[in-house]
Amino acid sequence: MKTKLTVSIEPDLKLLFESTKGLHCKSYSEILEESVLKVVEEFAPASTLERVILERKEELFDLERAYSQAKLREDEIRVEAATKKEQQQPEKSILNPLIEENLEKQFPSVAKGIVVQLKKGRVPGWKKIADTFMFESPDAAQYYFLNRMQKEGYISA
Repeated sequence: MKTKLTVSIEPDLKLLFESTKGLHCKSYSEILEESVLKVVEEFAPASTLERVILERKEELFDLERAYSQAKLREDEIRVEAATKKEQQQPEKSILNPLIEENLEKQFPSVAKGIVVQLKKGRVPGWKKIADTFMFESPDAAQYYFLNRMQKEGYISA
């Protein structure tokens, strides 16, 4: 925060200062502040040091606040990314262990059937597969089977 100050100066000094402004590129306020700081440093060095310490504490506080805000935003972005990823990856809905066991037993034959359908240029019956193995939707069944088939080498990427 700055305080408004009225200063009197000799007209010759003012004229000289303004004529050399292109060289020093400073305002009256900057020159006055520098001069006051020199005097204070000379006659009250402890006060100057206290002032510098307070300024650094304020800067440190601002940096810590900015760092905390950045960390919070980073956490928010991670949560958003995880949520988005979960929404994009439908999972099979297994109601009980018997359905899961049945899926594991029948997976090889169903996967081979899907490969045959794909080679013939046909769309596999995802709705029937979803109903048989109780997936939430045909898209969930398609996602599960194609990913697992790719992992197990039935199809390539």
